[in-house]
Amino acid sequence: NNTKVAVSFSDPGMVTFFRDNMNAMLEGGVNFVFCNEIEALEWAQTEDLDDAAVKLASICESYVITRGANGALLYDGEQRHTIASQKVDAVNTNGAGDMFAGAFFYALWRGTSMVSACEFASKAAGAVVCQPGPRLSLAASAMLRNAHFDE
Repeated sequence: NNTKVAVSFSDPGMVTFFRDNMNAMLEGGVNFVFCNEIEALEWAQTEDLDDAAVKLASICESYVITRGANGALLYDGEQRHTIASQKVDAVNTNGAGDMFAGAFFYALWRGTSMVSACEFASKAAGAVVCQPGPRLSLAASAMLRNAHFDE
């Protein structure tokens, strides 16, 4: 059916306590993996981010490793890209990973490259951590879209 499958590692605890089940699921074939740096290191059982990135590339077509203030690493199936973070004063990081993944897929749906999608996702996640809740207002969402997509 040409359906793409995306997996989020969700939380370091999920990786730690459900590693065997997670690995069995990943062996079934996934297109995208989203995780943060801590989750990637824990899943790969290493302290070296490059080692974790190589291991991730072996189980999926593409991945994004979010790194908070240090940006993100994107593997687009061919090469690794470093995506800059937004310089913000974070208030609450709840929802940042979900916002990143949702914004990434929205941008892909709009027809952008994976790099551009990651840049948009970084802006969206940067915006959501500047407020107390895990969602942007409709006005803030529209402003982000308009700025990135020149609407």
